[in-house]
Amino acid sequence: MGQLEEGLDYGRRALDVFRRTGDRRGEGVVLGNIAWAYLLVAQDPTTALSYAREALTIDREVRDRRNEMCVLDTIGLIYRELGDYETALEHLHRALAMALELGSNMFEDEFRTNILDTYLLATKVDK
Repeated sequence: MGQLEEGLDYGRRALDVFRRTGDRRGEGVVLGNIAWAYLLVAQDPTTALSYAREALTIDREVRDRRNEMCVLDTIGLIYRELGDYETALEHLHRALAMALELGSNMFEDEFRTNILDTYLLATKVDK
């Protein structure tokens, strides 16, 4: 088993535990992490989007604003990878707005950079 599969296996096991114990917040966090792994390591944005959407639903349900903010950013990056820059920017701007609202300087800087990179990629496509 490769490192990606081993990591995803741990994530799936953690997800099972959170689901069995009814820990919806933990479930949302792990789903977001699995989405991130599918996006960056497996380079499978379609599968990543499925996990991220599920994470977002749970984050909103349990009112985990910090994780919701991070998942919105992840979804933005997924759409950017899929070439849908408009939808990517919508999600990235919502993540940035939440970072500003929550006073999260570290995430604010990261999200601004992701927005910049997305505009640059969209500009290249428009040429």
